[in-house]
Amino acid sequence: MGRHRILVADDHRSIHAIVRRILEPDFDVIACVPGGPELLTLAPAHQPDVLIVDVCMAGGGGIEVVRSLYAVPEAPRWQTVILTTYNDLGILRETRNAGALGYVLKCRAGEELPTAVRAVLLGREFVSPAVLHRAS
Repeated sequence: MGRHRILVADDHRSIHAIVRRILEPDFDVIACVPGGPELLTLAPAHQPDVLIVDVCMAGGGGIEVVRSLYAVPEAPRWQTVILTTYNDLGILRETRNAGALGYVLKCRAGEELPTAVRAVLLGREFVSPAVLHRAS
């Protein structure tokens, strides 16, 4: 079996480069797109194993895009990691309800993103500990 394929949706090109640098030693980042419409088009066409999606992007927020992808019953159920600046339990709940298993803070991506991708590939949830720490 080949390496797992990742599709990234974030409206900042600098994030695309950072995610590639963090993940490409272990995964294939097959595409980076700037927003929701491109993600909705490319995900079915490229069949990634994992989607990494920003909460706020051009052309629609990440939560709505994830809901849209999962709304079609016959569509593949891609594992999703939300990559965000928002250390917010309300947004975390929304992303979980939309179907995302991962929630990683951008400031922790270097340390946590590969672990989050591995976790969601196994069907497990991963949340940046800083978000959970905030709740306690």
